[in-house]
Amino acid sequence: MGTALLDGFLRKPNLPRGAALQLAACVRSKGSVERLQQHLGDRADRVELGHGDDAVRLTERAHMILLGCRPQDLGSMLSTANLPQTFAGKTVVSMLAGLSCQQISGEIASKGGPDDATVVRVMPSIGAMYNSSVSLIAGPNSDAQEVAEEIFAQVGTTLPVSEDLLNKGTAVGAVGHALALHAVDAMTDASVAEGVPRDIAASLAQQYLRSASSCMENGLTPEQLKAALSTPKGITLNAAVQLEKGGARIAIIDATRGAIQYAESM
Repeated sequence: MGTALLDGFLRKPNLPRGAALQLAACVRSKGSVERLQQHLGDRADRVELGHGDDAVRLTERAHMILLGCRPQDLGSMLSTANLPQTFAGKTVVSMLAGLSCQQISGEIASKGGPDDATVVRVMPSIGAMYNSSVSLIAGPNSDAQEVAEEIFAQVGTTLPVSEDLLNKGTAVGAVGHALALHAVDAMTDASVAEGVPRDIAASLAQQYLRSASSCMENGLTPEQLKAALSTPKGITLNAAVQLEKGGARIAIIDATRGAIQYAESM
């Protein structure tokens, strides 16, 4: 996700109020730095890169610190000498699934950092790389949350939620992405089997999913959209009936409930 965010921020680095984002990233190893440099190509000089103990130097100069490690690695990451102390007076943005603002601030304090660290949780989506992320944002501090919303608006849309809904919302997003990739893949294969060239089939599947989503984003409910497409003996309604016969609805319901329950157990 860190790489996706860098891609998005580099595509749109200027905030609405005129300030430019200055980006730095600290990764696990020298090899990770080299891979990231290769990925960024001629954009690499727009990001200050480091690894390991470089985190102290980079966070000392930062206004906002974004945590993107695995949740189980937070303790070892904060054990880097003098790192937690650099968090004083700064907003800490966490992308660590399953860890609350209180848990993260407590972990920072336990490692020698400030005992009142301002923590905001943000869960962006992979679309950040193309500035089409949906970023869920939750935090106890309204000023810090407002700044986080402004920054993450550069890579897509933001949706403020209460912290108790953050894991549930993240799970819904996971199911949405899983559903989209399964739908496009299955529709493409079926279309090819019926004689449509693969490149055209894939493009049609992607574009029509986007078309339906756009209608609902602009106010049409699923019921209204179905009614608009449901002509007698029509292709769309027959397709909907086939999906019902195949158990698509119950599969989506089960996947969504299972994902939410899994996220809540983290």
